[in-house]
Amino acid sequence: MEDKLNYALEDGEELLWEGRPEEFDTLDKTHKSGIIKGAIIKAIVGAAILIGYFAVAGRNGAGVKGGLVAIIILIAAYAVASPFIHANTLRRKIGYAITNKRLFVVKDDVKSVAFDQIKAAAIKTDDDGHVTLLCGEDAVKGKQTRWRSDASLGIRMDADNSECSSAVWYAIPDAQKVEPILRQYLPL
Repeated sequence: MEDKLNYALEDGEELLWEGRPEEFDTLDKTHKSGIIKGAIIKAIVGAAILIGYFAVAGRNGAGVKGGLVAIIILIAAYAVASPFIHANTLRRKIGYAITNKRLFVVKDDVKSVAFDQIKAAAIKTDDDGHVTLLCGEDAVKGKQTRWRSDASLGIRMDADNSECSSAVWYAIPDAQKVEPILRQYLPL
């Protein structure tokens, strides 16, 4: 991560802090019921689509296309697995950094947002005690059950790239050290 960051820093930009999300359970009390309910709903919707497809294909005398059935099953399986994929992405691929000019999210590549592009920000703690930085109106208004998936998506800007609409740092380690740094630069 440090190599990627060093390459992305501008002249006069100073790295103030870097870290990765702290350990968390995928099925913690904040997310467990939502993940289970979502999986059940997604599986039912996927099954309903398949049943509907079989009924329409049988009624019209058209043959059932195995490729289409496979695509429907794969989409449903991905939808059910997505909370686990997002959690795994956070654990293995996401890094955070603060400089004197910008916030960074390091994933496969390095994305950043300048402090002056962040008009709203908040630091909140979920029911499991994980401290999360929320930047942008969309993130600040979002439910805590969305913070983890939003964090795995990285930084999102508005249509003209002038303002951050969402940047989420889920499960910030050493939050007591990070918060004073952020308060210098963000409207918390």
